[in-house]
Amino acid sequence: MTIEFCAINKPEDWMEMVAEQFGTSVTNDGFTVPPSVGSGFFKQYYPLSWLTLTYISFVSYEPMTMVRRSVENSKWIPVMFYINEHKHEQIIGTSTKTVGVDTLDGIFMPSSNIPTEWTFAPKRQYENITLTFNKDWIEQMDTAHETYIGRLLQSNKSFYLFETITPAMQQVLDGIKATAKSDVLFYPLHLHGKAIELLTIFLEKLEKRS
Repeated sequence: MTIEFCAINKPEDWMEMVAEQFGTSVTNDGFTVPPSVGSGFFKQYYPLSWLTLTYISFVSYEPMTMVRRSVENSKWIPVMFYINEHKHEQIIGTSTKTVGVDTLDGIFMPSSNIPTEWTFAPKRQYENITLTFNKDWIEQMDTAHETYIGRLLQSNKSFYLFETITPAMQQVLDGIKATAKSDVLFYPLHLHGKAIELLTIFLEKLEKRS
């Protein structure tokens, strides 16, 4: 099975695009993987107008490939945290990476015009938490202009980078998973706080590249 997608103008449209290829539809900002294909879910949360949190957890009965097509000039930048225990392969051009929570390449952030694909073995659970932010938000922050992320976005160049998931990030990611799976009071507010915390820790880690 192959699922294709690309960067879009609205994060909600991404979920619709993927759900349709699974042969289902979006309800309450997410969908359940049809039992004919496997099990699991895709779910989005919108803490702020410029920030989306996507939580994916699934098992496929057959080998699966997800393909990201390139798109020019999308303002949305994803930061993908590979939180599954099982490693899987990611292909970018002629390069193949083995990615996963315990690898050096546990986080992936590409510009919209970077195509890539992931291959998933059958009957194994894969999980991913992605923070997708609108780059206008970064560029409008006065204090961000001289930061690594600010310079990267303002260059308008194609880019992708990998980072390692730190213990501090892992703690927040575990908190997001637990909150998303619970019916705790004010859970959207909890997710809001954890999403901001995770993005902040990630951007601070990027700053060490300066």
